[in-house]
Amino acid sequence: MTDTTLDTDGWLTLPFQPAVKPGVKTALTLACAPSWLAEGKAQILDHHALIAINRRIAKLRTSGAMEVVTTLETLYRKHTALCPYDAKANRIQLPARVVAALGPAPCTLQVTKDDGHLTLRKPPAPDG
Repeated sequence: MTDTTLDTDGWLTLPFQPAVKPGVKTALTLACAPSWLAEGKAQILDHHALIAINRRIAKLRTSGAMEVVTTLETLYRKHTALCPYDAKANRIQLPARVVAALGPAPCTLQVTKDDGHLTLRKPPAPDG
């Protein structure tokens, strides 16, 4: 887990270099389902993550697990945003609704790669 800063303009500096599709170096996909945002969570889906998700959905569809397919499509296709990505500074501009859910900006966010995706989390509130 690594801490990173979300600035007042909604730009998040990434501590890890995401895999970007060759020829498309100006945008990254952000999975931001309303239920995740309520929990203070979102996922940055780089090129490898998108391939893995599409393969998983295709495999589950052929096996007949349509309930799981519907859930995955809702999370990773319907509730996504294409976000501007600055490759030189390695930062992504988050949509206003995501900044509002994870913020208020400026703030510190936690970034993990534990599940294979770059997962953003709002830090737990301090006890007090």
